Amino acid sequence: MNVVAERPRIRPLFWRLTERAGRAVAMIRLRLQVRLEGAVPEGAVLLCSKHTSSLDISLLATNVRRLRGAPPYFQMGSFVGYPLLGVLRPVLRALGGFSVMRPKEVRQLSKRRGWDRESATQMMRDTNVAADRVRQDVLGSGGVLIVFPEGTRDDSELRPLKSEREVLSGIEAARDGVAVRIWPVTIALGPPRWWRRPAVIRFHEPLELDPTASAIGVLEQIEARLEAGWVPPAEVATA
Repeated sequence: MNVVAERPRIRPLFWRLTERAGRAVAMIRLRLQVRLEGAVPEGAVLLCSKHTSSLDISLLATNVRRLRGAPPYFQMGSFVGYPLLGVLRPVLRALGGFSVMRPKEVRQLSKRRGWDRESATQMMRDTNVAADRVRQDVLGSGGVLIVFPEGTRDDSELRPLKSEREVLSGIEAARDGVAVRIWPVTIALGPPRWWRRPAVIRFHEPLELDPTASAIGVLEQIEARLEAGWVPPAEVATA
C-alpha cells in the first residue's frame, strides 16, 4: 500500500451517484428519523459519532452535505492484509475517505509473505502520520471530518471512547488559530421489523474545542454527550 498524505480529492459526480444509491439502500432497510438539536456548526468540525452499522458513513455524509452544503471527509481502514477489500480504497478516497491503520491490521499484515511484525508496525506508523496531516488539512480548510471515537462498530451498547489521536488533531488545529467545533452525533438502531429497522440520528449541540484542553478531557465531554443522547435498541421506537 502506498502511503498518501494528501487530502482526498472528492469526485462530485461520483459522490452524488453513490449518495443516491446509499440513500436508496437506507430507505429500504431503515425507517429513519433525523433530529437536529442546536445550530449547525460553521467552519472546521470534528464530527464524533456513535458507530452502529455499515450504513453510518453514508447516512452521516448525506445529512452533513444537506446541512452544510459540502461533503465531509472520513477515516477508513487501510485494508492492508485484505487484498479483496483493498480494491475499495480508491473508490472510498474518491468519496472523501483516507486511511488509518489499527493494531489488528498489523497482526494481519505481519502474516503475509514478505512482511514481519517490525515492517508491519512501521507501515502503521507511516500511515497514521499521513492521516494526521490529512486531518490537519481538512480542519485547517474549514471542512467536516467524521470520526467514530469508539474505534469499533456496535449497535447494542456505547463503548468507551478511544480516539485520542483524532482529538489531538483537533486540539493542534485549535492551537494554530482554527476555530474547531466538536459535533456529537448518536445513531441508534431498533430491533428489525420484517426487513426494516427503526433508526434515529441525533445531531447534538456542538462543543467549541478549547485549545488548552487535554485529549482525555475532550473525550470525556464527547462521551457525556453521546451517553445522554444514545438509546439502546429496545427503546428506539419510543425515543
